[in-house]
Amino acid sequence: AVVSTQSGHYGRGNINDKQGGAPLDIFTDPSYAKLNYIILSTSTLVSPALEVGGFAAVVKDGLGLGYAMFDDWFGTQASYYPPHNNGAEFILQLKSVCADLHAVLNDKNFKDKRVV
Repeated sequence: AVVSTQSGHYGRGNINDKQGGAPLDIFTDPSYAKLNYIILSTSTLVSPALEVGGFAAVVKDGLGLGYAMFDDWFGTQASYYPPHNNGAEFILQLKSVCADLHAVLNDKNFKDKRVV
């Protein structure tokens, strides 16, 4: 499984196709198809002017994860396409991680009550 953010190769291949060029070798290599099957698509959108944002999964069985961190709070947003994966479980785990981060940032021992 590949974990990635964004790829600039798509744009270069699209321009080449529109100009009538032969497909570039990279775009016909089987590894390229695997590399571009992004199961965890992440992004951050941080600005004092924005309180919320969104980021979507880019393949049907993938997950999208948006996040923002500020001086006094942080937030996350997750997306998925049911029934192709267990996004609800991912969100529960994300909630647990956020609780752990909150405990660490507040100098608490987060492992005492943790159930794995």
